[in-house]
Amino acid sequence: LTASEPPDAGNSLEEAQNLGLLSRGIFDTPGYAGSVQVVGNYAYIADGDSGLQIIDISDSKNPTLVGSYDDDLYANEAEIDGNYAYVANGVDHIRGNNLQIIDITNPDNPVLTADHNPTLMSEINFLSKPFRSKYVYVNSNISRFVEIIDISDPENPISDYGLPFPASTSYDLLVDSFIYLGTSKGLEVYDTPPYESPFGLDINYYVGNLTYSLPIGFSPDMRGIYKVDNYIYLVGNFQFEFDNKVQ
Repeated sequence: LTASEPPDAGNSLEEAQNLGLLSRGIFDTPGYAGSVQVVGNYAYIADGDSGLQIIDISDSKNPTLVGSYDDDLYANEAEIDGNYAYVANGVDHIRGNNLQIIDITNPDNPVLTADHNPTLMSEINFLSKPFRSKYVYVNSNISRFVEIIDISDPENPISDYGLPFPASTSYDLLVDSFIYLGTSKGLEVYDTPPYESPFGLDINYYVGNLTYSLPIGFSPDMRGIYKVDNYIYLVGNFQFEFDNKVQ
């Protein structure tokens, strides 16, 4: 989309057009597009039943499919770091739930480098952008853990830490020097672990220090967490309570 004026209100197509929002191009993926990451001239889409889809967007009016990787799992989210795509898969126990690391050096021929079954959860719904190109944080809607996976060797990812948290449901997460976690209790911010445990099959449990909590409450549906400079932006459906009034 392009905008001749910054949109400040409205949800309908007519209102969007009135605000100057114009569609530049459309590409209909074969699956259910759950997330998109744009790097250079390519858009990398976690496309549900259709796995990872790679779209050439160099001509924004005519996006075209370049390549894809699909092995009958359900791609929930994808993050890109260097020559690798990290894909969170998970929908049921039968079809499999794992973290896939896919080599995208050649976008028209993505190749599976490794897949890793999480230790603490039966499915992966969300994952962080690779932290320091060494760690990926993954979590699930139905797990009370964030699992930290060492990806310093992309061909041999290893579960390193598990971070328990008290909320019954977790949503998206973001990691820099802190762990920002969207949960059914609101936004929670934890210290990151020391990253000094010996790697191995036995995962270490790290009880993170809860440094900050923003109690949004009323079963928030927090589907996105973004940080720009010193601000955190939350995407979802929220209700706030101010002066004993729900807003």
